[in-house]
Amino acid sequence: MRINYFIMILTAVLLLFAVRFNVVVDSALLIYSLVNLIWKGQSESVHFSFDLFDHFTGLILMIIIPLIVLIFKNKIKLLNQKISLVGAVTLILTFIILFSPFITNYSPDLQKDLAVTKLLPPFSKVKILHLKKETKNINEHAAEFFERKTELLKDDFGSSIIFIDSLVIGEPLVYFQSQTSIRIDVDKIEMSGSKPKVTTKTFLMGTDEFGRDIFTRIIYGTRVSLFVGLGAVMVSLLIASVLGFISAYYGKFWDMLFNRAAETLFAFPILFLIVLTLALFGNNVFSILFVLGAASWMSLFKIIHNEVIEIKKKDFFITAQLIGLSKFKLFTAEMFPVLRIPIIINCVLLFGNIILAEAALSYLGLGLGNSLPSWGAMIDAGQNYLNHAWWMITFPGLMLILTLLTINELGSSLNKLYNRSVK
Repeated sequence: MRINYFIMILTAVLLLFAVRFNVVVDSALLIYSLVNLIWKGQSESVHFSFDLFDHFTGLILMIIIPLIVLIFKNKIKLLNQKISLVGAVTLILTFIILFSPFITNYSPDLQKDLAVTKLLPPFSKVKILHLKKETKNINEHAAEFFERKTELLKDDFGSSIIFIDSLVIGEPLVYFQSQTSIRIDVDKIEMSGSKPKVTTKTFLMGTDEFGRDIFTRIIYGTRVSLFVGLGAVMVSLLIASVLGFISAYYGKFWDMLFNRAAETLFAFPILFLIVLTLALFGNNVFSILFVLGAASWMSLFKIIHNEVIEIKKKDFFITAQLIGLSKFKLFTAEMFPVLRIPIIINCVLLFGNIILAEAALSYLGLGLGNSLPSWGAMIDAGQNYLNHAWWMITFPGLMLILTLLTINELGSSLNKLYNRSVK
């Protein structure tokens, strides 16, 4: 059977919907409760958060994407083309970014009950004892919204769950964690019928030294790494576009100044500059994004600079100058369409380099640290447990390698498609 992009996208959405049906339904009910609260003028009871927005956006996209694909199936040629390995991996990464809270409904920073959850191998199963959730003295509709929100959005502390090895039902209840018995009052336990509510959690890729789910951290780490890569590319593109146009269009002093600056940065060990900057301004996500972008603009600058010099000699550009177009119009309307293809190709290749650079910084302890999950930070943590926890370094390492190979192959494919001199 010939699998094209149309079939791949629809299959992925339907599969996600079927596998995570409970999460989809809970998200829909949460939206209903939110709309009901706002409709009744009780919006002050709602505390918006990124996690709440994340679920709502994912649910809307799960409806919109299949509709768009079905409506434009015959109008978008790409949808009917046979999907390649690079295309499949690109779609998977895109789905991870868009639907992270549906792919895994656990917090990437949840660390609890290390006696039970620490350094578990892949496919390990752990029992979860559910506690009664905190009740608030609020009206009925607000209470319904709060209950559904608490059920759907998992916190970082696992305040309503306990990971256990086994449970002995009695008065009081006794649960075991690594051969340690702990008593708990029945009044604190959430009941399922006449028995305590106990579910099972499967750690597909195991856990790390803090008992955190590696699968969940890889999913959210994909978001972080790709966001940093994309943001840094945008910063590089902005710097390269402005400096490249000014140096090539005005020439003389500006040409010499910006070219010498680019060549100096090419010759300078850029890692020292990055380390110095992060030491001065901290290593939050935006500082890393900006530093990586500001340290990677030189190759794009050279491409734009050389292309603008050639375009200046063309008749269409000279005509545009004579009719009085502004400098901004000259660049965006006359030059950018010509520059679009080489810029896109080099941005794709730069994207892969920046993701690798971010992983390297995290590996050296200069990345995002423990504030956000990151492939590089996971690899750094995993090297200390190679002998008895191989999964900690293997899975994020494979994800990083697969992403880099895909991005580089995508850039090479685009280059061959639009540059006929490349075979």
